[in-house]
Amino acid sequence: PRGDPWQDYYQGIAPSVDRQAKLDAVGAALRRAAPASVLDLGCNTGVFSLLAARQGARVVAVDGSESCIEILYATARQEQLPITPVIANIACPTPPFGYLGRQYDGLWPRVAADAVLCLGLMHHLHVNARQSFERIAALMGEVCRKALIFEFVGMDDANMPLLSQRRPIDYDVDTVIGALRAHFGQIDV
Repeated sequence: PRGDPWQDYYQGIAPSVDRQAKLDAVGAALRRAAPASVLDLGCNTGVFSLLAARQGARVVAVDGSESCIEILYATARQEQLPITPVIANIACPTPPFGYLGRQYDGLWPRVAADAVLCLGLMHHLHVNARQSFERIAALMGEVCRKALIFEFVGMDDANMPLLSQRRPIDYDVDTVIGALRAHFGQIDV
């Protein structure tokens, strides 16, 4: 696959960042939820998709980067893990189609899962894809049957300057939690 900057994302994380802490937290949340199926939105090279599959879940992993999905596909195939890698633009997913637009469902009904991972994605959806937190929360509510594992990415995140901010961006954790409350009764922070 042709490379893109996102396939090296994990190698670019500063050594001062405790990557194991995030792996442990997501792993513990997945064990508590014990999902049969997991949807990993914005999966990158699939670090957390692999974690979920190794814990026994069937995983659909979605990302817009072909090179990231190719890396995940090779790893999942090598380890014979139940992961379906999908190249898709989360902000512009496959719509329903076929006769009268009702023959085949769009992407979201086809990939809905017991647990959804939305890790390191919310700021991409809000800044680049120009989606409100209410719309992001509505998508999570539509695809999630049981448990959402959602990572808040603050305005001070090191990658924020890399995102195209052609308008004023201002949010905080309370804004995001407020939007998620409309779709999820219990929220643990």
